[in-house]
Amino acid sequence: MPDYKEKPTAELIAGLHQHLADIWRPVHAKFSKADTYYWGTFPLWPKGVERGSYHPPRAAAIIDHAADALMAYKPVVKKMPAGTGAKQKERADACEPALAAIMEAAALLEPSLTWYMAGKYLLAYGYNVIEGPLLDLKDRPKEPERKKGESEEEYGLRQTAYESERRAWMPIRIRAVHPASVLMDPLEKQPTCALRLGIRYAQDLHELTKGKAAYGKQARIYLPGEDLYLPVWVLEFWSRYWHSMMDLGPADKGVALSTETGVSGELLFIERNSMGFVPFTHAFAGFGMELTNPGRF
Repeated sequence: MPDYKEKPTAELIAGLHQHLADIWRPVHAKFSKADTYYWGTFPLWPKGVERGSYHPPRAAAIIDHAADALMAYKPVVKKMPAGTGAKQKERADACEPALAAIMEAAALLEPSLTWYMAGKYLLAYGYNVIEGPLLDLKDRPKEPERKKGESEEEYGLRQTAYESERRAWMPIRIRAVHPASVLMDPLEKQPTCALRLGIRYAQDLHELTKGKAAYGKQARIYLPGEDLYLPVWVLEFWSRYWHSMMDLGPADKGVALSTETGVSGELLFIERNSMGFVPFTHAFAGFGMELTNPGRF
């Protein structure tokens, strides 16, 4: 077992990806098969038979109806007291409304409703993954400085806009990502490490790595070509101690989201994980049970 307290290398991340991909590959194949029923693309006739086909939307209707009617999308927050006694319980109870408001506000920042999609993934795949809480300081409001020759009214308007942005700013992100895009040990509830496969635009990678280097992090500044919106595969590594990102190359290279191939590439940056935890959690829906054969997952 690798020592995750040590600084990660490209070889360690590639080896971890291979290990977790071998575990999850048959599961992701079942995800893909479930997709054909949800989206109505499953084959009706043997290969080579040219016939018309009709795909009833029953599978999608079952999932959508259950998600719409049965799943609760507003999470309930419970803060355990830090000690014993009525005062400790009062303090814990006082935190709960604030934590619930943070979770609700963070969910509204995502294009897909976080807890709705978490329920839908549980219904469709029997498994879901939540990414977060993550601290996103990218759009942090900056207090304006008085410009030379600027009138009191102009400066006051910019100061008012800053105060409004500062009060409404939400730096915490929580999202329900596709379960096949994150690899974790299926036997760990609190993961020791996690790999997140995704796509970033070339210009975004340039700004990200330039910002990491400016703060003194170990980073290789990504230099985009003529196409600033070139989609690039990246693989993020998270442990309790470290966070890094690997450049896997342009998306047209065909890196498989379903972990069908190994990965290789260069590290874009390595930094300490100041949060002290892996910002992913996962859960199984409870369908079925473990196999009797202990040699298989």
